[in-house]
Amino acid sequence: MSSGSYSDGFPMLNYIIFFIIFVMAFISIYVRNSALIAITLLYVINIVYSMVVIKDMFLSEKSEQLITFIITAILVLNAVSSTLVVFTFKSLHSKFNKKKEEIKLSSNSKKQTSVYFTMFITTIAFTWFLAMFYFGEAGSANFFDYNFVGKPLPPKLLMLIFILKISTCIAGLGLSAYMVFLSDRFSKLRRSQYV
Repeated sequence: MSSGSYSDGFPMLNYIIFFIIFVMAFISIYVRNSALIAITLLYVINIVYSMVVIKDMFLSEKSEQLITFIITAILVLNAVSSTLVVFTFKSLHSKFNKKKEEIKLSSNSKKQTSVYFTMFITTIAFTWFLAMFYFGEAGSANFFDYNFVGKPLPPKLLMLIFILKISTCIAGLGLSAYMVFLSDRFSKLRRSQYV
């Protein structure tokens, strides 16, 4: 069982590999001929990454803390929204492929997908930031510790880290919930005549 810190057998190499694959998939999304493959790769790697992070969190000493449930909620909402988007693209690909055409989205749908993927990348970055502190701090440490005095780091730096943690949690939850709303709207294109 992992105690939740990098030094106690934490599988850091796994997370480095995840990071490299995420970066490759993010870049590939914006390459015209590989976008659909990149979206599928991003979806699969995100689901696997989410399961690994959730498993590692629930095996750590911090598993009872609120942050475990916040990160889990962000990852689950992210997985739900990305599932909707991937199945919508799969359906659109089948529809256009029958006519031997590429997927053609309206300017509004393109804007929606662009906003969605920007938020998707942002929430993944937020979960990486939160996970870095989650697993990087001592297993017994309170994630939302607001006692800034008598610690090895200066109180101003600890206060800044505390504010960043709170802000990232709120922003991550808000963005991932909004992504579910956006992906639900986007999924209606499967049944629509106009895309």
